Amino acid sequence: MTFEQEVNSLKQRIARAEHARDRLRASGDQEQYMQACSMVSALDLQLESLLDTQPREEERLPGPNAGS
Repeated sequence: MTFEQEVNSLKQRIARAEHARDRLRASGDQEQYMQACSMVSALDLQLESLLDTQPREEERLPGPNAGS
């Protein structure tokens, strides 16, 4: 799986978790709602961590003096 695919997959999981969290909030099930909030937070942290590990564009491309 490419980096972009991993990011997109995680974003989809976050969207589904947020939807589930919102449904639980409306249902009044406080315990399940809190668990869903924790899941959304955990997925957000995973995405943030993944994005932090992405190589910067300038680190991936050879510099003007490469090979000299």
